[in-house]
Amino acid sequence: MASWVAVSFGALDVKDASSDWANAELLVLSTLPADPIGLAGGPAQLWRQLVSGPIPEEDLTPEELALVSEFSDFGIASRNSDHPARTHELAPAWLESPMHELVYALVARVAEQESIDTVFIKGPAMHRQGLRTRQHSGDVDVWVGARQIQRLADALDPWGWSAAPEPWSPGLINHSVTLRPDVWGCEIDLHRQFPGVGVDDDLAFTVLLDYCSQLDFAGVSVPIPNIAAQAGIAALHFCRPEIGHPLSVSKGTEAKAVLQTAGIASVAFLEKIDGTTVLASVIQSTFPGVEFKVADRIPLNWLWRQQPDAMRAYFVALRSVPLNRRAGALWRLVWPQPDAALDSDHRAGGTTQNAVVARMRRLSRGFPAWRE
Repeated sequence: MASWVAVSFGALDVKDASSDWANAELLVLSTLPADPIGLAGGPAQLWRQLVSGPIPEEDLTPEELALVSEFSDFGIASRNSDHPARTHELAPAWLESPMHELVYALVARVAEQESIDTVFIKGPAMHRQGLRTRQHSGDVDVWVGARQIQRLADALDPWGWSAAPEPWSPGLINHSVTLRPDVWGCEIDLHRQFPGVGVDDDLAFTVLLDYCSQLDFAGVSVPIPNIAAQAGIAALHFCRPEIGHPLSVSKGTEAKAVLQTAGIASVAFLEKIDGTTVLASVIQSTFPGVEFKVADRIPLNWLWRQQPDAMRAYFVALRSVPLNRRAGALWRLVWPQPDAALDSDHRAGGTTQNAVVARMRRLSRGFPAWRE
């Protein structure tokens, strides 16, 4: 006779944790697109037993068998003891937000299912690695091979995330695609590269894959940068220029602190992705006397962010667009798609639902600065 086991894309024991899940003892991610499932009482106890399973059907009461059948319909139980998503243990939540921890597990599982390599950068892993005191992050950052971003975004769509509108075509200039949630309360940023990286996207990601370790989220082993790569990425993040604003002293200090914590190995990582060029002064002050390569030019993905206003920044950014696509990209910058225009207006504090009005407001915000 058949036996039953627990399956999931991630699960947390929240019995002793304070959360917004009322009396839930377990939070379980289905193997089918769905919101997290909260279990309590008898159902929670039975699912715990399935985690320790397999449990032969003859050992289940009629009521338990009916409940297990419901679990199967919900995608959290299976008769296949070799199921790729079989759950063998229940871990307590270690993030302040169990939902965010489940998002890490979910994205890792979906990427694995689609055979997409991912590395989860920044975030709470930095806290575990001693690179920052703050544990919680507001979103989940994932570095993905540039050619795989759309595939991963499409795979996450049934789970409740959709790409935020942007004036550029995806992957043309922006270094990441933001996925906004419907009910999860946590955005996902899919990165194809990182500002300040001078080598091409494919090489940078290949290098990063060689600098990976693992960290468990909701019982799922998730790839993260090792401390050297994490510190290098964090230093680039801290020092990344903001259009119209000089680099603050505090940001440079933060970059120096993470490099000091990780040690000289962080410079070796940065050198392989040509991140040393934009961080030359920070590296020199952190590791006096160390020798490293510096390129002749600052990467365009950094240079356009150093401009004094948005319009100048966008025109510099256009230099990274292939010539045969540059005219179309310029037109979309000036006259974006309706959803991108409305999103831009709302982020600027507007409330219009008229795309033409939103486009005109966008032009009025940009071109006065360009004429100065």
